Amino acid sequence: VRAGSRDVPGSAAVAVSNLALAMACCLVAPAYTRMPFPLFVAYLLLWGAANIPDSAQFSSLVALHAPSQYVGTALTLTTCVGFTITVVSIQALGAVIGAGVDAGLAMLILAPGPIVGGAVSYR
Repeated sequence: VRAGSRDVPGSAAVAVSNLALAMACCLVAPAYTRMPFPLFVAYLLLWGAANIPDSAQFSSLVALHAPSQYVGTALTLTTCVGFTITVVSIQALGAVIGAGVDAGLAMLILAPGPIVGGAVSYR
C-alpha cells in the first residue's frame, strides 16, 4: 500500500504514523511514575489520541483495495480481527499486572502490535 501525494498524506501514511506514535508511547510507559502529573495527563491524552485514527485508516484501505464484491466481508473480518487483538491484549496485560509486574513495564508487551501493524502496512 502506498501513501498519497507529497502534499497530502494517504491513509497508509496516517495509520503508520499513528502506529509509530502509539509504539513510542508504549516504550515511554515505564517512566510514567516519574512524570509530573500534568505531563502524565498529556502523555495519556497523546497515547489515547494515537490509538484512535489507525483503525479508521486501515478500514479505508481495506475498502479501497478489496474486490468490490468482498468489501463488506473484508471490513467485517478486519474489524473482528482488530477487536480480537484488543481483547487478547487487554487480558494479557491484566494477567501480567496481576502477576505483580509494574504497570509501566507491563505496557511494553503492547509495543509489538504497532511494530507488526506498521510492517505489514508497507509490504
